[in-house]
Amino acid sequence: KQLLLICDYYGIAKDLKNAKCNKSDILNTIIIYENNIENLEKVNKRNQLWHYIAELKNDKFMKKYVLWN
Repeated sequence: KQLLLICDYYGIAKDLKNAKCNKSDILNTIIIYENNIENLEKVNKRNQLWHYIAELKNDKFMKKYVLWN
């Protein structure tokens, strides 16, 4: 499920859903996308945002306000 969230963020999820890819295909697609230098800014932004979500979920007060699958 997390892999599909990453694909959604990158805008490549619908191609994978239409092709009915398995987990390893999805993972390989993400790796190819993230290793492309043209996508570096978007990849860094996603990593930053995912880090913020993890921080919020680990905070005793804020975790009750974070809705994340």
